[in-house]
Amino acid sequence: MKRIPTALDRYPAKMVSHLAGNLVSRYAKGAESLFDPFSGSCAVLKAAKAQGISRLGGCDINPLSELYASVKIHGFNSGKAETAFGEICSLVKKGREILPMSLPSKDLWFTPSTLRKLETLRWNLSFSLLVDEPERNAILLALALSVRPCSRADQRSPKPFISKNAILTRKGKHFDPLVTMGKTLSGLHRIHGSGDRKVRLSFRVCDNTKSKALTGLGVFSHAITSPPYVNAQDYFRNFKLELHALEGLLPYTVGSIKEEFIGTERGDLSSGFSDDSRLYYKEKFTGIGEVEEKSLRHAKIIYRYCSKMEDAVRNASSVLTSGATFVVVCGDNLVAGVRIPTVEIVSDIIVKAGFSEFDRFDDPIRDRLLPPSRLGHRGIIKNETIIAFKRT
Repeated sequence: MKRIPTALDRYPAKMVSHLAGNLVSRYAKGAESLFDPFSGSCAVLKAAKAQGISRLGGCDINPLSELYASVKIHGFNSGKAETAFGEICSLVKKGREILPMSLPSKDLWFTPSTLRKLETLRWNLSFSLLVDEPERNAILLALALSVRPCSRADQRSPKPFISKNAILTRKGKHFDPLVTMGKTLSGLHRIHGSGDRKVRLSFRVCDNTKSKALTGLGVFSHAITSPPYVNAQDYFRNFKLELHALEGLLPYTVGSIKEEFIGTERGDLSSGFSDDSRLYYKEKFTGIGEVEEKSLRHAKIIYRYCSKMEDAVRNASSVLTSGATFVVVCGDNLVAGVRIPTVEIVSDIIVKAGFSEFDRFDDPIRDRLLPPSRLGHRGIIKNETIIAFKRT
């Protein structure tokens, strides 16, 4: 598969297209159905569609993921989308009503004219019935992909921050979201086209650690996914501009999801795991005890991660057939300066859920957008391991 330009596929720690294609070819060739329980930018679902798998399923807590799924799998009618977007642009230029973004310190992120145009655009998108669902999803994805380029944020990192370089190169410049969205919308259609409606897609925006979160999604013979890392990415912070831009246009609130990303440092870190669970992981996996001695807070992040991954894997297995293939891409990472064997932790959780490992190999990370080390990032991952399991 050809690599999609970053401007049309911005998603931190995404699975790159060549790896997704290789995994589908290696483990799901000829499959009729495939599920990705941590869909992210939907690289796996896109690769599965390209290789003729006709029934796809996915879920993610990030509502942006569903927009990617819609555009990458079903595409959209460019004529309808461009006509609708043109009408919306006319309304924005004439309108005065705004749908304010709840983003804290939003005046720091955008120039007054850019912010005004964004919020007027949000108002018109909030009630516009000019487009069918695929075209509306494409326009919303174009909005999400245009927010960062129209901000004062440094464009080199997935974590939005206003660096010295950004101040020098972007201060005082006006970035027109309507122009950026128009170019992005055209680019999305050029890459993904009008899609293939013969492919059946079942997608759920949900916290897949919650009981019955995947009920009614269907049953699948294969699963390929890349789960979140422990404390390696603050997934909410990476998406905060996009999520605040889409809030009110999709059925979620920022407050309801920002502390629920697996592996996050946010929220009540003491909830969700028992003393027995804590002792099990502390005694079985090296490094966790050392982290607990150095920082109890960071140890709680690990224990909470383990507990949530247990729930997520249990729910994922509930939509897989007997004899199903379950493939994960995972890497070890640093927490409080200690190497955590995330690969073995995730493997242990999947085995306990009733699967047996039958294949494993390492893959060096290439072409990934990770925060630069000068930002004090604690979890740079240099290598990932691919592990394939069969349900026993």
